Amino acid sequence: MQNNTHANNSTNLCIPSIDVATKKSLIFEKIKQLNWGFIANIIEIPILKDAERKRIVVFLKWNNHEMSQYYKQLLDNGETIKLVYDQNLPWYWRIHKQHRKE
Repeated sequence: MQNNTHANNSTNLCIPSIDVATKKSLIFEKIKQLNWGFIANIIEIPILKDAERKRIVVFLKWNNHEMSQYYKQLLDNGETIKLVYDQNLPWYWRIHKQHRKE
């Protein structure tokens, strides 16, 4: 029973396209600031047709805070969230739930 609860509380977030020079540490800090939960891992995947871009997958274990659960529900419903990471410009990343192929 605990495994099902744990599985429902974990999500793979995807940033489909990001500049290849963006460091994992910046991604970690910006997502950590959201206070959505525990970031278990961040994976960088090269985009084969564009050497200047990469895809990011963030393995997140959600906490039970009300706002975290609100954003989890949005992502579970297929919504995309824009995360502004530089408010001076403003630059943002699109975040959505990664859909696993079965």
